Amino acid sequence: MNLSDANSLESVKKWIDEYDAANSTNKSKVLIGTMSDKRVITYEEAKLEADAHGIPYFETSSKENTGIQEVFTYLAKKLSG
Repeated sequence: MNLSDANSLESVKKWIDEYDAANSTNKSKVLIGTMSDKRVITYEEAKLEADAHGIPYFETSSKENTGIQEVFTYLAKKLSG
């Protein structure tokens, strides 16, 4: 989700519904907020959306090189069992 675009938050439910419809097995999901250095969506708004879907939430900024390692570490641990 692009944290610098308010419309992005509104699209999350649609994206998750589309993903679930395309995947018959219960696969792990995470919500990642990108461009945290240019945010218009607050952390609280994004976290609330993730919580509503029962999925973890992470924020990243490639410009500031933040949060990226945490996402990969979480996913690696999740996939390794």
